[in-house]
Amino acid sequence: MEDFTDESVLITNDDTYRGLDQIRGFFKTMIENLPEGFEDAVVMRRQEVQGELAFLLWDAKPWYPFCADTLVVRNGKILYHTFATQAP
Repeated sequence: MEDFTDESVLITNDDTYRGLDQIRGFFKTMIENLPEGFEDAVVMRRQEVQGELAFLLWDAKPWYPFCADTLVVRNGKILYHTFATQAP
């Protein structure tokens, strides 16, 4: 959470989270619900950084066959983060 600030915004398939407390809550819930073996299943398909913009395309099959993250990072802090996934 040290990469986020009180002004950070996270947009997901289901909701928008603003500030440290809401973003922390999202990640806490997500991590608590990850299936066993998830970390070993993660495959990074594409990673690109252009200035302040970062794009990540990855999967963790069979649970998440498609995931994409986009981040805007300024002065070492994530200002904006989008996370989209297609889960079966």
